[in-house]
Amino acid sequence: MPGEDSQGLYSRAELIEEVGITLRKLNYWHSEGILSPPALYKGQGGNSFYTRAQIKEAHAIFDLSDQCNQSVTDIKTISARIREDLAEIPEISGSKDILGLVWPEISFSSYGRDEKASELEKFKNGEKVLVEHFGSYYFIDASRHKRSYVERDGQVYRLLSNREFENQRLFAIEDFPEVLSRYAMTIQFMTGKEPKDDPEWVKSRYDLFLMFIERDLMYHPPYLYRDEALYCLDDMMTATALIELAVTVGPERLLEIVDRVVMDIATYFYLPQPNVFCDSLYLQFVRSIICFRDCIKALCQFEPKSGNDMLFYCPGNADGHWHDHTKTVMLERYRLGVIHLCRSSADGEVMLRWSSPDTWTVEQMEKIVEKKLFHPQMKVDVNRLIQDRVEALQKDLEALQDLAKRVQEGKAQ
Repeated sequence: MPGEDSQGLYSRAELIEEVGITLRKLNYWHSEGILSPPALYKGQGGNSFYTRAQIKEAHAIFDLSDQCNQSVTDIKTISARIREDLAEIPEISGSKDILGLVWPEISFSSYGRDEKASELEKFKNGEKVLVEHFGSYYFIDASRHKRSYVERDGQVYRLLSNREFENQRLFAIEDFPEVLSRYAMTIQFMTGKEPKDDPEWVKSRYDLFLMFIERDLMYHPPYLYRDEALYCLDDMMTATALIELAVTVGPERLLEIVDRVVMDIATYFYLPQPNVFCDSLYLQFVRSIICFRDCIKALCQFEPKSGNDMLFYCPGNADGHWHDHTKTVMLERYRLGVIHLCRSSADGEVMLRWSSPDTWTVEQMEKIVEKKLFHPQMKVDVNRLIQDRVEALQKDLEALQDLAKRVQEGKAQ
């Protein structure tokens, strides 16, 4: 308890005893500036007194240094990062003893010593951000935080740190021809076709790439570094996949396919509501860039599988790739909505599933029947399907007529 003459403060001896440190360590913390000076100092040779907040701060410093093996420099960095991340909370960011306020309330994903040290390391280098949620504090990936994104002209951009820029392969739009030659093996894996060492072939692909961007078939470079818009390698691979799809079905049908991809992402891809752990701009970036990227890859690397709700197996050719005819039929089915893209709940992979015939529109059914695009083993009774739809529509029509009659009678009264 505080001494009688300390005006509600705690003596230096009380702080040392409670925290479990030596006087030498306390003086060292003061000299390094990680613990604020005593709240009351009675001159040389006199006693020093501390507030309860300062004792909590000393507890936090001791825990960081002793339990988490953080140096004085590390502790200063952690304190500065906490102040930066919680700048929107004045009572926190404005406190001199910020560690004492925040550190005891941080919820770690694991409380093992090594795991805590690892999470702190990511926090110090900017990979993690600290957020507040109902009085507790949590580390989240910086990529999920709102300050990592900016929206311009309807597109969300991911802001890159110096570290991220140095560790990623990034490209401007005009680098696309270079990508075609430098990453030929990766492109062959993505598309099943080897890029040609032909200037005219490269130019035709580059022209298609520029046309895709102009017509919004391909998003603009989604990463910003010092106000320069850039693509990553995955984006460039997405562009090459789009090009090969366009070569297969034609640019106009590709536009329909891209529209359907956007529709499928909105319908079949679960994303949480925006919250403190997932900012709305981050979710928009995931939906418009990452999910789109994964869907185009799935369409381009089409590998039919057996199963009642997945694509029926179709034989490949000798080199392991699927026949162009097989892919063309699959893309036509997809364009018409016979199949749709979704993300597997088991492993997160994007895959193609057959849509329920009950969801097909009359226009879809006409084209599906005309082009014989039914699943070869679904054994769909087309006549029965049509009759069921007619009966359902008749019931809906009768219900609507009855509702209209009751509304009219109500107005008459």
